[in-house]
Amino acid sequence: MSILQKTLLGCLCTALLSAVSAFPRSAASQGRERFERIVYDEATFYTERDLTANYFKTDNSIGGIFSTGNVEQISLEGKSNTVYRIKRFKNEWDLGGYYNRKSFDANDPLDPPETIARYIYGTYRMDYFFEPKTTYFVGGGGYSDQVKGIPLGGRAFTGIAHYFVWTEKTALRLSGGYEFVGERRDPPDPRRILHTLKTDLAFKQRISSGVIFLLDLSSLKAVEELDQWIVVGGIRFEIKLYKILSLFTGVAFRFDNVPTTDFRKLDTVSSLGLGVSFDSSKK
Repeated sequence: MSILQKTLLGCLCTALLSAVSAFPRSAASQGRERFERIVYDEATFYTERDLTANYFKTDNSIGGIFSTGNVEQISLEGKSNTVYRIKRFKNEWDLGGYYNRKSFDANDPLDPPETIARYIYGTYRMDYFFEPKTTYFVGGGGYSDQVKGIPLGGRAFTGIAHYFVWTEKTALRLSGGYEFVGERRDPPDPRRILHTLKTDLAFKQRISSGVIFLLDLSSLKAVEELDQWIVVGGIRFEIKLYKILSLFTGVAFRFDNVPTTDFRKLDTVSSLGLGVSFDSSKK
């Protein structure tokens, strides 16, 4: 065997030994990371359920959306959801809105494209856990919904919520109660006042340690004017990319059975954005 052949053989053996010795370390590292994610998920679940201690979680995202219906547009969307539970008192804030480049508007089809703020909202809800899975809630908020011809609107609600399923990976909550809706609308509809029966369905499924699926459905049925019916819902995926950085994507819809004159009943919004997700759980 020549010196060149011996040299090549030696290099090959060294490379093989290095790969073999590195494999256990790599596998152990991956296993440790997976174990840490599982333990962190369990810690989050325990802290979220522990009514003797406090819990904090916030999701903030920004991204683009494309909507169809009364308005066809590409928009910049921002959302923020914050939960701060002080023992049995859970406080939740939802804030959001978007600015867009409008290409078509059913209210004025001949209007040229423009950039405008179309939908801005804010809601606060307080839940009191009088049982580990049952709460009494009260809250309210306001919005400006130019997509549906509502320059200004407000809402106030109260009711009971119960978690029928609440495990480490799955949560199913059903809420029912009363909601008041008051809106100032575009002419020829000056305003709308509704007293409604409120029903909410919230479903959460942890597909893996880095992927969460969420489904929300809200129905408001007027008790005095039975033809008035508002349904809002959507699905959303939260995909963890790195530590607190996540990808948020989903589709939402808003249905109004008696919309403002010359506006369509249904609007859909598809979104894709990056955001940060942080909670107070410790590994």
